[in-house]
Amino acid sequence: MLCMVSPTAEKGAGGGVRTLVFSTFENEGACGATDRGAHIIRCWGTFTKGICLVLHPILALTADQVLKFTEGSDKYENIKSHNMDDAFLILRRKIIVKMQRMKRSTTITVFLFCLPQFMVKDATFLWAVIQCAQTGTLQNIVADEAHLFAIHGASFRVEIRILGTVVYKPVFSARYHPVFIALRATMSEHNL
Repeated sequence: MLCMVSPTAEKGAGGGVRTLVFSTFENEGACGATDRGAHIIRCWGTFTKGICLVLHPILALTADQVLKFTEGSDKYENIKSHNMDDAFLILRRKIIVKMQRMKRSTTITVFLFCLPQFMVKDATFLWAVIQCAQTGTLQNIVADEAHLFAIHGASFRVEIRILGTVVYKPVFSARYHPVFIALRATMSEHNL
């Protein structure tokens, strides 16, 4: 199943949030669904260039995806991936500086993986993400395992509840707001 809502490319053009929702059939198994989600993120992010922020609610999933993306990135010079949760402070600072220097006309794609907890608690990174939305270099925000955000958002982690206020509101009110992509393997139609 694939649902796509794309009112406009820019907020200035009078539209709302551009959203892509990808779902696999529930009987396809977790391995197939996970692999397809990673392929969707890689293909779409590589196609759009710029920064692709991937929010994972579970740390083990983040590490697995970053490993797969890093293996794929070794083949191509213009694709980079970083796990912001595991990056040392010095590396995080370097990544943030590169984010802030990136131009809207960039030819590279940078996949940044992080947990909602990191996104909400690291003010420097959060501010850099908001700046990138304002300059048009933040092209995509991906909520992987979106069923956890939708079904358990109020009880799973407090940071998931405040993503709307702290992250989504300032990012999606920027002129060049990103596409929001929700990936899920087990969420029902009711939770869309």
